[in-house]
Amino acid sequence: MSSVKLDPEWALMWQAFSLMPKPVINDVYNLRRATDIALAAATAAAPEVPEGIKETKTTITSVDGTSINVHLDR
Repeated sequence: MSSVKLDPEWALMWQAFSLMPKPVINDVYNLRRATDIALAAATAAAPEVPEGIKETKTTITSVDGTSINVHLDR
């Protein structure tokens, strides 16, 4: 039995990850696809942003032209 204890909010995200099939990663495109799926699952499991927290959203472009949404919470 592990002595590691996760914060309850993080535990929800790790549960979402653990239910997903393990990805096959042979190249950078497989890695990006697996990361996108994992991040979508984590985002769906995350709690709402508490009142008083300012959320800034922006989009950046990667070297290969892919748009990446970035959220900063303060």
